[in-house]
Amino acid sequence: MAQPPAPEVSPRARALLIAVTVVVGLVVAAIPLIAGLQGSDKGHAPPLASEQITDAPTPPTKQANVQVHEPVTCPTGSGDFSPHSELAKIQLPCLTEGGELPAEKTGADVKASTSMAAAVAGKPTIVNVWAWWCGPCRTELPVMQELREKHPEYNVVGVHLDAKAQAGADMLRDLKVHNFPSFQDSSHTFDALGKLPKVVPLTVVYRGDGTRAKLIAKAFDNVDDLEKEVALALEGNPEEAR
Repeated sequence: MAQPPAPEVSPRARALLIAVTVVVGLVVAAIPLIAGLQGSDKGHAPPLASEQITDAPTPPTKQANVQVHEPVTCPTGSGDFSPHSELAKIQLPCLTEGGELPAEKTGADVKASTSMAAAVAGKPTIVNVWAWWCGPCRTELPVMQELREKHPEYNVVGVHLDAKAQAGADMLRDLKVHNFPSFQDSSHTFDALGKLPKVVPLTVVYRGDGTRAKLIAKAFDNVDDLEKEVALALEGNPEEAR
């Protein structure tokens, strides 16, 4: 006996059935996600330190036994300096003497024997600010050494402005700059207290009393140009410019 024909489903009913099926499927798929969200605050690991953004200063690093090819002693001073000298508050260890450098702090509270003003007092002083990673510094450092050797009437010194003291000492060795005393500034003390631009190289010319004569924000590739710039900076005092 023939079966009666199945009742015909209307298009509206078919659409309603499809919609219900889709909703049920979405609810089932969302169950794991909802459970995960509910438990996300329980036992969740904190972000890695490298992912955290902070304004805290980098703690000073103690440099252990910096090796230098040929030790060069930094100046010790031979006169009085002005109390207005910005160098009076800057105390830095000597990189080119080698050995174990003391840890540094920002500001005047650092472990060093004397201020830079006392160290260089008595002579006009040319301070070259450099760093081991600086390309133009590689050209300029031999020029600074040449200026020092040609003009014993000046203090010509460097400030290595980077925490990697050994890298600075190695750079001087590689360049054969073995007669150029340099202080080590791991904490940006010199440029902060001197309010210097955040670039290297920089050359700062100081009078014999430690007051600043001129900031020169360019690199030198020959000693003649450097000599002229220094003389111009000191021309207010003919005896110092000689």
